[in-house]
Amino acid sequence: MKDKDYELVKDLENWLLNSDIRIKEGDDRGGFFGWKKIDALDKVSKYPFIYNEITGYSLSCFSYLYTETNKIDIKSMKQTVEYFKKNITKDHLLNTGKREDKDFKEKGILENQIYSFDNGIVLAGLLNYYKVTRDQGVFRMAEELANALIKYFFRNEQIHYALLDENLSPMYYGFEKWSTRIGSYHAKLGIGFFDLYSITGNQTYLRICNELCKFAMSMQNMEGEFLNNPDNYNQIYLHPHLYTCEGITYVGSLVNDTKLLIQGLKGIEWAISNMTITGGVPRSNIDRTDQADCTSQLLRLLLLYSKELKIHLKLPEDEIEQSINTLHNRLIGFFIDSEKAIRYNEDSNFACTWCSMFTLQALILWTKRNNKKHELHPKIEFFV
Repeated sequence: MKDKDYELVKDLENWLLNSDIRIKEGDDRGGFFGWKKIDALDKVSKYPFIYNEITGYSLSCFSYLYTETNKIDIKSMKQTVEYFKKNITKDHLLNTGKREDKDFKEKGILENQIYSFDNGIVLAGLLNYYKVTRDQGVFRMAEELANALIKYFFRNEQIHYALLDENLSPMYYGFEKWSTRIGSYHAKLGIGFFDLYSITGNQTYLRICNELCKFAMSMQNMEGEFLNNPDNYNQIYLHPHLYTCEGITYVGSLVNDTKLLIQGLKGIEWAISNMTITGGVPRSNIDRTDQADCTSQLLRLLLLYSKELKIHLKLPEDEIEQSINTLHNRLIGFFIDSEKAIRYNEDSNFACTWCSMFTLQALILWTKRNNKKHELHPKIEFFV
């Protein structure tokens, strides 16, 4: 490991585990705040909302760290599992989270939102925790969650809804928000469903996984970009586009489906072509502001699939290497020295939890790749 990257990895681990971004006491112990607003004057404004999607990512992130270093205390993950047990509904689903600051409306009324995507991320997190601990109770919880997802969000094994209210009725809180509409990005749910299929052998989960990927491929343009939702053909947001790439490359590599893998690789190639002159990945093909989450997502994918990009798409090795190095340099530029965490973008005043998790995994993959003893394999477990 290069000294700088090693220190960044340790700083991000410490921030996620030991700072106040992870709730360590009280009724919400085990949950994670979505971000820390750096210049806020009081705690409620500083940590405005608990985010269940990101709390699900934490189980995948810490399971990954546990398998890489064996230094992560299982107790911290167990607290998160207990948080989910406490907050799961009678229908075996989780809402978006909880607003500590009731004036926080940036993500809608969290308590009255149940997302298929968020619950799919929690599913993957629970299964990753199960892989580490073999906790049968957590496995049953994951299976109940998966079955509830299928029951309420799917029709004939195809994704039908992105967002329901607390009464399980369809809702939208912004027509232009890609996250409130079904879209290609739901392919990332294939990670949890495929893992569940691998454990149970239940073909229903495999069919759900295949339908998610098939739906995503139906929304891919010739140039490689994935439409974020069926109602907006002009603006492609890179964050959900890369979620799509993550899902179908993960599934494609695990089921040895070359066609599926290649479509994901084409999406990666398109993202490379949309990197900015400052070396990052922008919010969209229209808004060219670099985002840390998008930048770390593309870096992870390039580190995992560089060989496949050369084989299947004939991308020149020097082009791939240049992109990897450029993305790495841009990514560490998002690091906030005073917080030891990652900011969302250059204009934001908050340390972002999911950006820090994605970056942490990207930097570990980067350092492993630079250590010639380690050869990265695209069939990564514990993908965050």
